This record gives sequence, structure tokens and C-alpha cells, in this order.
Amino acid sequence: MADLGIAFGIFVLLAGVVLLTLWGQLRLPARLRNKETHDVIKLGVGMVSVMASLVLGLFVTSVKGSFDAVDRDVHQFATRLILLDTTLRAYGPDAEGQRQQLIGYTEMVLTRTWSRAGDLWLVKDDRAWGMLTDLELHIDDLATGTPRQASLAAQARSDVQRVIEQRWTLIADAQATFSSSLLIVLILWFVVIFASFGYNAPPNVLVLVSLMICAAAISSSIFMVLEIDGPFSGLIQVSPQPVEDVLASMKA
Repeated sequence: MADLGIAFGIFVLLAGVVLLTLWGQLRLPARLRNKETHDVIKLGVGMVSVMASLVLGLFVTSVKGSFDAVDRDVHQFATRLILLDTTLRAYGPDAEGQRQQLIGYTEMVLTRTWSRAGDLWLVKDDRAWGMLTDLELHIDDLATGTPRQASLAAQARSDVQRVIEQRWTLIADAQATFSSSLLIVLILWFVVIFASFGYNAPPNVLVLVSLMICAAAISSSIFMVLEIDGPFSGLIQVSPQPVEDVLASMKA
């Protein structure tokens, strides 16, 4: 909801600037509305428009790359979980307790990360981390009486280490990349651009509607960027399907 509020605020700001400048342009003295003044303003705002477009494009590319990285991390995390479960299954009944711990951890990962309550950062949760470290300790306790048990126990220890490693990778990649200070600068640039629109445009209904649509397009694009920047929250989220499939396979 915060992202929607920011986007709506940007729309209101840009729409207000347009209305103010459309209203104020006719009240300016003639020396401030001559052709030379218009040409200079168009030239300057054209430069600002190019910079704003480039920065917004860079923002979209950056957050989309981060979103895709988190999506890959979730797939790899799910793969690490199922490989660990497969190893524990192969070990036999003596590892059933560890398997149940792994299932419990996976269930928590799934419910806490993609819950409607917004309790984000699946793996960043202290309780989930405690369950994972406890699982690691219990895997260390697996008996190694036979060569097969020793091999599978070593493999399980390696698998759980990979799960922990992938957990930290996921945490690092899921951090927000969108800078609030740069967002403010970008908004100020758009304010200048829309002020120039209101200054140069004839004050009629068609112009007003067109500029309102432009303001809505800009605010919605920023909303999409903010949404993508939070891969586990909002309307656009990384899919939980890989973890759901893994959990279903564990319980089968």
C-alpha cells in the first residue's frame, strides 16, 4: 500500500503542477510569454526530459535485474532443499527426525514469506534461522557406523551447508535497490517537465486530459518500479511455486 500511496502522491503533484501552470500562464506579463522565452524553456526542458528518461530506464533495468536474480535464488534454494531431503531419505529411518525438521522449516519459509500479513524475508526470520541451525546440528549427529551411512551423512552435511549458503545469497539479493534520494531527484525533474508543459500548452480541455494521462503514466511506471523492487511483497512478487513443489514432494 505504501508504493500505491507514493504513486498517487506523484500523480497528484504532477497534476497540480499542470493545473497551476495552465492557470498561471495567462496571468504572466507579455515579456515572459514571448517566442524566445518559449524556445529557451523548450530547449532546457528537452535536456531534462532526456535525463529523466535515461534515469527511469536505468531504474527499471536495475530493479528488474534484481527481481530476476531473486527469482533464480528461490529456484536454487528450492533445489538445495529437495537435494537435502533426498539425501536424508536415502539415509533411512534414522534420519526421519531430521527430515521432519526440514519439512517444518520449508513450511515456515513458505508461509512466512508469501503471507498476506506481510511478514517478509522468509529466511531472515530468527525463528526460521534457529530451525535451520538446529537441523544442521542434528545432521551432524547422524551415525556413521557403515561406509554407506558415513557417505550419506557427509553428503547431508554438505547439502545443509549449501542450503545455508543459498539462504544468505537470497537475503543479499532481496535487498531493495531503489534509492529514495534518486527518486526524489527524478520526481523534481518530472515536476519541471510538467511545469513546462503547462507553460507552453494552450489551456483547453483536450490538453488538460492529455497531460493528466501523462501524469498517470509516469506515476504508474514509478509504482511498477517500486513494486518490483520488493520481490516478496506487494502486487508483483516472486512466485512461491518452486518451494510449494518441493514441499509437496517432501510430504509425498
